[in-house]
Amino acid sequence: MVLLKVLQILEINFWGVLILLFQKEGPLMKMAEWLQGIMQKKSGYIAVMILVWSAIGFLLGIVLGRILWMLQL
Repeated sequence: MVLLKVLQILEINFWGVLILLFQKEGPLMKMAEWLQGIMQKKSGYIAVMILVWSAIGFLLGIVLGRILWMLQL
């Protein structure tokens, strides 16, 4: 019974935080508006694309490195 109460409290807190993040004035929406403002300029668009593709390359390198490590190649 105590575990059920704890899980209910955790779920209520989780949804409360998620609702605050996605509100119109929430931090996630403010960040999206800020990023959209940056991407209006060509230089901002290129900078965001460089960051996105570098993150993709970094994650791909981690995954491939882990696969090679597991296969011991």
